[in-house]
Amino acid sequence: MSEFMRAIVQEVLKSNDHPARAKQELSEKRGETPQTKTAQELYRPNYQKLNKEKRLGSAAGSPPVKAEKKEKHSSFSKDPGSELVSKLQVLSLSQGIPSRQHTETNHRPERNNDDEPSVKSFGKTKSGFSVWLYSNLQPETMEWFHRPIPAKAVAVFSSQVSSPGHLVIVQEWLAQNGDIKYFIQWDKNGQKPFLLELYHNDSSELEAAIRTLFQTLNHQSEKKIKRFYIEQPGAWLLKQLEVSCTRESLVIIEGMSRYETIALLLPVSANLSKWNIRFKIEEGYFLLYGPHQHLSSCLPSVYKMLDGN
Repeated sequence: MSEFMRAIVQEVLKSNDHPARAKQELSEKRGETPQTKTAQELYRPNYQKLNKEKRLGSAAGSPPVKAEKKEKHSSFSKDPGSELVSKLQVLSLSQGIPSRQHTETNHRPERNNDDEPSVKSFGKTKSGFSVWLYSNLQPETMEWFHRPIPAKAVAVFSSQVSSPGHLVIVQEWLAQNGDIKYFIQWDKNGQKPFLLELYHNDSSELEAAIRTLFQTLNHQSEKKIKRFYIEQPGAWLLKQLEVSCTRESLVIIEGMSRYETIALLLPVSANLSKWNIRFKIEEGYFLLYGPHQHLSSCLPSVYKMLDGN
């Protein structure tokens, strides 16, 4: 009996040993090491437990395990590019980066009626000045004036007659409005028109300033002979009159022809030289200039002669 049992055990051992050797030879052919084989054999499923869970899940109507794994896998199969774009959109909004369409809408220029070029006429003064104000000018339209400088408004004073009295009034006005740039054109012989262009970036300020000049020119004496006494003439006025009288006073008398002036000054010319008073005769006016004390002393006699004419 014992021999019979021993024979059966040996037959069983031989049958078990043969598949193991075949399996080892197959692993060697595949290049598997014992460590790899051991790692593969770490997972030994419990088929009895899996079949039990499968039966319980089918009875309860729940989806099989494979379907659940597939569903989990599909949840992670979204396009990573779309997620990246979505995150970038959220980031740009949080950082306040507007879209291109929104930016173009915000920066679209809008036309305002207040920005349209405009022209205003102030009419004429009693002395014959025409006055204009041009507002909201564009850079290209500045080339129409004598000084194409950056400015938004230009005021123009023009007269058919030039006189040094105009220069006296303009000089005083410019001294009070130093931030206004200008262009002036006049003829010392009085044969060409008088032109004054004033430039400023604020049309409202320029309009308020030129109203003062307009009123001064409009209230200018209507007498034929006009007198202007400047105790301390500025360099600008002396340059326009082409006179050199530093630290001296100046008298301008206009409204007399050249020969009328000669007839007036000839009797007093000797006294003028004695008092160091110099004179300059032009067509339509003449100049007297010299030390303030001497000039003020001889003026009464000159004015008396003018009033007698």
